[in-house]
Amino acid sequence: MMDGNDKKCCMANEEKNAVQTAKVQMHEMMAIADVLDGEDAVTVWFEIPGACKDHVTIEVKDRVMKMRAESCLRKGGVPIVFHREFQLSDCIDVQGITAVTQDGVLTLTLPKSEHAKVHRIKVS
Repeated sequence: MMDGNDKKCCMANEEKNAVQTAKVQMHEMMAIADVLDGEDAVTVWFEIPGACKDHVTIEVKDRVMKMRAESCLRKGGVPIVFHREFQLSDCIDVQGITAVTQDGVLTLTLPKSEHAKVHRIKVS
């Protein structure tokens, strides 16, 4: 026989399970990425088909850049979410990072800080 505390615990578990089943399931996929290390910046291209700019989040914390993009595409009836994260070098100017999305491709430009850029010295 259950006492009052056991009944409360069971009810709490049932409520928790109901909330979990009500959550929308997402199909997580690692976004394909291409990286080009240029003289002044590093450029990263992510394939994020079906994701518009309003559903893309990019954040940098402790020099780790995380990208997440919710797509309108589905796999098995479940929405697809693309994600990726990279450890950034100290040479990247985090404040200068820019992002543009077009035709299912997210392009990030990560400018290099002045001390990381190639400086050519002219010989006379």
